[in-house]
Amino acid sequence: MFESGIRLIHGAAEAGDFRGQAELARLYFYGKGVPRDLTNYVVWTRKAAEQGFAEAQLSLANALGAGQFVKQDLPEARQWAEKAASQGMLEACFLLANMFANGLGEKDFTLAGEWFRKAAERGHLDAQFRLALACF
Repeated sequence: MFESGIRLIHGAAEAGDFRGQAELARLYFYGKGVPRDLTNYVVWTRKAAEQGFAEAQLSLANALGAGQFVKQDLPEARQWAEKAASQGMLEACFLLANMFANGLGEKDFTLAGEWFRKAAERGHLDAQFRLALACF
């Protein structure tokens, strides 16, 4: 039964369904029902991200920013994080804030503060904490 589920997910991914692509990526990442394959994880995550799936955009931004499973590319990581943040992903806002605060691609404390504030105002606790520390 598990194999038929994987075939269905793979079929949906191949047909261009972003949910199928993201799920297939997850299966490759964890090696559930398929051999663990981080190259395929990135391939399928990118496909879902390119279709506008915010969770995949954030995952790709994290991988590119950290150089996990792919060559580090901070400008591209920032672009994907911005796309996810524009869809309301709090973690993407927080990622962008940290990128600007730590000079990952570009150091800009003003932009870092803006992204921390956006995340904090929507309830992101770590962003609230970082803003509180900035007051001292």
